[in-house]
Amino acid sequence: GDIAASFNMKTEVLEWKPILDIYRAQYDAKLVHVRDRHLDMLMTPDHRVVTYRKRRVAGKRASNEMRLSLELQQAQDLNTHDHIPTAAPFAHVAEGEPVSDAMVEVVGWFVTEGHLHRKCKQIIISQNEGEKADQIRSALDRAGFVWRESQATRRGKTELQFHIRAEFGAKVRALCGGKHLRMDFIRRLTVPQIRLLIDTMILADGHTSKVDGRRCFIQNAGETLESFQAALTMAGISYSVRRHNGTCFNVLLREATVYCIKRATRKLVPYKGRIWCPMVAGNQTWVARRSGKPFITHNTYQLKVLPRLIETALLHPQRFLPWVGLFYGFPMMVASMLDVDDDDLDKLKKALPEWLQDKGHAMIWPYKYDNGR
Repeated sequence: GDIAASFNMKTEVLEWKPILDIYRAQYDAKLVHVRDRHLDMLMTPDHRVVTYRKRRVAGKRASNEMRLSLELQQAQDLNTHDHIPTAAPFAHVAEGEPVSDAMVEVVGWFVTEGHLHRKCKQIIISQNEGEKADQIRSALDRAGFVWRESQATRRGKTELQFHIRAEFGAKVRALCGGKHLRMDFIRRLTVPQIRLLIDTMILADGHTSKVDGRRCFIQNAGETLESFQAALTMAGISYSVRRHNGTCFNVLLREATVYCIKRATRKLVPYKGRIWCPMVAGNQTWVARRSGKPFITHNTYQLKVLPRLIETALLHPQRFLPWVGLFYGFPMMVASMLDVDDDDLDKLKKALPEWLQDKGHAMIWPYKYDNGR
């Protein structure tokens, strides 16, 4: 039932796709390591990499005009002309009950600057008086919340506290599962709302450089930090994560959505341990992340599994007999029990959801469940 953000190489957008399987194996050989400040990839030499490779435009040799060509390259063949995609527009459609923009802002302020009342369902948001406090007031007003304000001294500083009435605090708690930014909440939002959430959280617990406009978000390790990174991916924003201090991390947002590996170190490194690769339906691509640095890459599932299947077929062919009998004999049995022919079975298979058809091993059973399906 797991899903992954998957890159459609025809439309060049990200979309949700189900994970069909995960290849896992022990490995004792060299891996290709591509590493720089905002990129970290560790791959088997035959791993298929999604890249925008710089190539000369046909007929433009004299002017040396170049273009970026979206293609697949094996990890061992990457060179200085390759640009690895680290983000892309996301074809996300909001799921479930809609959420208002005002509620999005309230949640953004609460998961960063809020805390729970110990004795009731109230929630409390703390902030210094000024522009940020005015934005909190505006969000609470537009959300239709009732609250009161007080002053408190924390760490020798006086700050405002917004005490939100319990009936409204309960709604925010339900969306946050306590005081956490959750994926089920983010998936209810539209892409513009996800960007609004990101902006609010950076305003609360982040920083914008006055020199170059770079933005960052600072947060302790945990669910909120992980969900914030997922929100960035869904908003089509590239980023990298570095330790700030102790258990606190700095998420640096980047304008570029591709990373040229011209300056990156590329070398073969010895490795002994487990390797893995998911099989993603449809696009066969997925968003990976290593050392807090995301990148878009491709499946190498089939290439890794095929040698083992061939080895098993040569040394232990009898192991395939039950599966052959299952996939060829079972449809014949179903057709006989239901008194249908092959055309009827094909129509039933085509009525299945697309993601289930993509799996290729879904079978029709000769009886119905209690709900009539």
